[in-house]
Amino acid sequence: MSDIGLMPAKSLRLGSLRVPDEWFRDFLRGSIDGDGSIVSYVDSYNTFKKAGYVYARVYLSLVSASPPFIEWIRETLQRLVGVTGHVRSEKRSCCCVGCTTARRCLVFGASATSQRRS
Repeated sequence: MSDIGLMPAKSLRLGSLRVPDEWFRDFLRGSIDGDGSIVSYVDSYNTFKKAGYVYARVYLSLVSASPPFIEWIRETLQRLVGVTGHVRSEKRSCCCVGCTTARRCLVFGASATSQRRS
C-alpha cells in the first residue's frame, strides 16, 4: 500500500494518492464508507415563494485531518465528473471517527440538485 501513498499513522500526513482513474470511484466509495456520509432529501424550503420550488438534493461529505488529501479528492472529483464541491475547516471534537481530542478537520462537501417535477 505504501507504493500508492498510504502509510501508518496517515491521518495528518496523507496527501494525494496514485489511484488510477478507473479505480477512483471504488476508492472514493470506500473513503466515504470509512470517513464520510451521503444524505439525500427533498428540499421544499422555498415553496412559500412558489409551489414548484421543490428540489431533490444529494449531499456528500468526507472528513479528514489532512488538507492535501481533501484537496486531492476535490480536484480529482472536479476533473473526472465536474463536481467542484467546497472545503470547510472545523475545530471541534468528535468530527472524525475515533477523534478523542479537539483537532482541526477538513470537511469536503459536494451537493447536486434537481428540480422535482409534479
